[in-house]
Amino acid sequence: MLSILDRWERHPDVEAIWDKIKPALPPEIFILAILKTGRVAAKIDRLAHELPREAKPISRIERFLTERQLGQGNRFLAWLGDLRQGQERLLSRNTETAARTQFMVTLRDYFAVQCGQSLDDVVATLTNIVLDLKPKGIGLPRERTEVTADHVRDAAKAAREDPSN
Repeated sequence: MLSILDRWERHPDVEAIWDKIKPALPPEIFILAILKTGRVAAKIDRLAHELPREAKPISRIERFLTERQLGQGNRFLAWLGDLRQGQERLLSRNTETAARTQFMVTLRDYFAVQCGQSLDDVVATLTNIVLDLKPKGIGLPRERTEVTADHVRDAAKAAREDPSN
Protein backbone atom coordinates (compact mmCIF):
# COMPACT_ATOMS: atom_id res chain seq x y z
CA MET A 1 0.00 0.00 0.00
CA LEU A 2 2.87 2.33 0.64
CA SER A 3 4.01 1.88 -2.95
CA ILE A 4 0.57 3.04 -4.13
CA LEU A 5 0.80 6.13 -1.94
CA ASP A 6 4.34 6.80 -3.21
CA ARG A 7 3.22 6.56 -6.85
CA TRP A 8 0.26 8.84 -6.04
CA GLU A 9 2.54 11.43 -4.48
CA ARG A 10 4.89 11.45 -7.50
CA HIS A 11 2.16 11.57 -10.16
CA PRO A 12 1.97 14.89 -12.07
CA ASP A 13 -1.87 14.95 -12.10
CA VAL A 14 -2.37 14.78 -8.33
CA GLU A 15 -3.50 18.38 -7.91
CA ALA A 16 -5.93 18.20 -10.83
CA ILE A 17 -7.48 15.04 -9.38
CA TRP A 18 -7.78 16.61 -5.92
CA ASP A 19 -9.48 19.64 -7.45
CA LYS A 20 -12.08 17.41 -9.12
CA ILE A 21 -12.92 15.22 -6.14
CA LYS A 22 -12.36 17.53 -3.18
CA PRO A 23 -15.83 19.14 -3.29
CA ALA A 24 -17.55 15.75 -3.10
CA LEU A 25 -15.23 13.49 -1.11
CA PRO A 26 -13.20 14.07 2.05
CA PRO A 27 -9.55 13.04 1.44
CA GLU A 28 -9.59 10.22 4.00
CA ILE A 29 -12.69 8.65 2.41
CA PHE A 30 -11.19 9.00 -1.05
CA ILE A 31 -7.87 7.40 -0.06
CA LEU A 32 -9.59 4.56 1.79
CA ALA A 33 -11.87 3.84 -1.19
CA ILE A 34 -8.92 3.74 -3.60
CA LEU A 35 -6.83 1.47 -1.38
CA LYS A 36 -9.73 -0.91 -0.73
CA THR A 37 -10.61 -1.11 -4.41
CA GLY A 38 -6.94 -1.76 -5.17
CA ARG A 39 -6.87 -4.64 -2.68
CA VAL A 40 -9.94 -6.19 -4.30
CA ALA A 41 -8.30 -5.88 -7.73
CA ALA A 42 -5.17 -7.60 -6.41
CA LYS A 43 -7.28 -10.46 -5.04
CA ILE A 44 -9.09 -10.85 -8.38
CA ASP A 45 -5.77 -10.92 -10.18
CA ARG A 46 -4.40 -13.56 -7.80
CA LEU A 47 -7.56 -15.68 -8.11
CA ALA A 48 -7.54 -15.47 -11.91
CA HIS A 49 -4.03 -16.89 -11.97
CA GLU A 50 -4.53 -19.56 -9.26
CA LEU A 51 -7.65 -21.28 -10.61
CA PRO A 52 -6.91 -24.54 -12.43
CA ARG A 53 -7.54 -24.41 -16.16
CA GLU A 54 -8.09 -28.13 -16.69
CA ALA A 55 -11.68 -29.36 -16.91
CA LYS A 56 -11.05 -33.16 -16.90
CA PRO A 57 -11.57 -33.73 -13.13
CA ILE A 58 -14.76 -31.65 -13.25
CA SER A 59 -16.06 -33.64 -16.22
CA ARG A 60 -15.52 -36.94 -14.37
CA ILE A 61 -17.46 -35.64 -11.35
CA GLU A 62 -20.26 -34.41 -13.60
CA ARG A 63 -20.49 -37.79 -15.36
CA PHE A 64 -20.54 -39.72 -12.07
CA LEU A 65 -23.26 -37.56 -10.55
CA THR A 66 -25.36 -37.62 -13.72
CA GLU A 67 -25.16 -41.44 -13.96
CA ARG A 68 -26.22 -41.91 -10.32
CA GLN A 69 -28.91 -39.19 -10.42
CA LEU A 70 -28.59 -38.50 -6.74
CA GLY A 71 -30.62 -35.60 -5.31
CA GLN A 72 -27.74 -34.06 -3.41
CA GLY A 73 -25.44 -34.83 -6.31
CA ASN A 74 -27.70 -33.00 -8.73
CA ARG A 75 -27.66 -29.91 -6.53
CA PHE A 76 -23.89 -30.18 -6.39
CA LEU A 77 -23.84 -30.58 -10.17
CA ALA A 78 -25.88 -27.40 -10.61
CA TRP A 79 -23.50 -25.55 -8.30
CA LEU A 80 -20.55 -27.01 -10.18
CA GLY A 81 -22.03 -25.79 -13.46
CA ASP A 82 -22.37 -22.29 -12.05
CA LEU A 83 -18.81 -22.45 -10.78
CA ARG A 84 -17.57 -23.68 -14.14
CA GLN A 85 -19.35 -20.86 -16.01
CA GLY A 86 -17.82 -18.30 -13.68
CA GLN A 87 -14.41 -19.90 -14.08
CA GLU A 88 -14.70 -19.88 -17.87
CA ARG A 89 -15.61 -16.19 -17.82
CA LEU A 90 -12.76 -15.41 -15.47
CA LEU A 91 -10.28 -17.51 -17.40
CA SER A 92 -11.34 -16.29 -20.80
CA ARG A 93 -9.07 -14.22 -22.99
CA ASN A 94 -9.74 -11.35 -20.57
CA THR A 95 -8.13 -13.10 -17.59
CA GLU A 96 -5.08 -10.90 -17.67
CA THR A 97 -7.13 -7.71 -17.53
CA ALA A 98 -9.91 -8.90 -15.17
CA ALA A 99 -8.53 -7.10 -12.12
CA ARG A 100 -7.88 -3.91 -14.06
CA THR A 101 -11.36 -3.96 -15.56
CA GLN A 102 -13.03 -4.60 -12.21
CA PHE A 103 -11.02 -1.80 -10.62
CA MET A 104 -12.02 0.69 -13.33
CA VAL A 105 -15.72 -0.22 -13.32
CA THR A 106 -15.94 -0.19 -9.52
CA LEU A 107 -14.19 3.16 -9.22
CA ARG A 108 -16.22 4.70 -12.06
CA ASP A 109 -19.46 3.63 -10.35
CA TYR A 110 -18.19 4.94 -7.01
CA PHE A 111 -17.43 8.38 -8.45
CA ALA A 112 -20.77 8.47 -10.27
CA VAL A 113 -22.55 8.01 -6.95
CA GLN A 114 -20.27 10.12 -4.74
CA CYS A 115 -19.41 12.94 -7.15
CA GLY A 116 -22.36 12.91 -9.52
CA GLN A 117 -20.16 12.10 -12.52
CA SER A 118 -18.05 9.15 -13.59
CA LEU A 119 -14.73 11.05 -13.84
CA ASP A 120 -13.27 8.65 -16.42
CA ASP A 121 -10.01 10.60 -16.69
CA VAL A 122 -9.53 10.41 -12.92
CA VAL A 123 -10.37 6.69 -12.91
CA ALA A 124 -7.81 6.07 -15.68
CA THR A 125 -5.10 7.95 -13.77
CA LEU A 126 -5.90 6.15 -10.51
CA THR A 127 -5.91 2.79 -12.29
CA ASN A 128 -2.44 3.51 -13.64
CA ILE A 129 -1.19 4.59 -10.22
CA VAL A 130 -2.74 1.83 -8.08
CA LEU A 131 -2.00 -1.03 -10.47
CA ASP A 132 1.40 0.42 -11.40
CA LEU A 133 0.70 0.37 -15.13
CA LYS A 134 3.41 1.60 -17.50
CA PRO A 135 3.36 3.50 -20.81
CA LYS A 136 3.18 1.21 -23.83
CA GLY A 137 6.54 -0.20 -24.73
CA ILE A 138 8.11 -2.99 -26.71
CA GLY A 139 7.70 -6.32 -25.01
CA LEU A 140 5.34 -5.00 -22.34
CA PRO A 141 2.21 -7.18 -21.99
CA ARG A 142 -1.10 -5.44 -22.67
CA GLU A 143 -2.34 -5.96 -19.12
CA ARG A 144 0.62 -3.98 -17.75
CA THR A 145 0.16 -0.92 -19.99
CA GLU A 146 -1.50 2.33 -19.01
CA VAL A 147 -5.18 2.89 -19.55
CA THR A 148 -6.98 5.98 -20.82
CA ALA A 149 -10.42 7.44 -20.18
CA ASP A 150 -11.54 5.59 -23.34
CA HIS A 151 -10.50 2.27 -21.78
CA VAL A 152 -12.56 3.14 -18.70
CA ARG A 153 -15.63 3.94 -20.81
CA ASP A 154 -15.20 0.73 -22.82
CA ALA A 155 -14.93 -1.35 -19.64
CA ALA A 156 -18.06 0.26 -18.20
CA LYS A 157 -19.96 -0.33 -21.43
CA ALA A 158 -18.91 -3.98 -21.51
CA ALA A 159 -19.95 -4.39 -17.86
CA ARG A 160 -23.40 -2.93 -18.63
CA GLU A 161 -23.80 -5.28 -21.59
CA ASP A 162 -22.72 -8.32 -19.58
CA PRO A 163 -23.55 -7.75 -15.89
CA SER A 164 -22.04 -11.15 -14.97
CA ASN A 165 -18.52 -9.72 -15.43
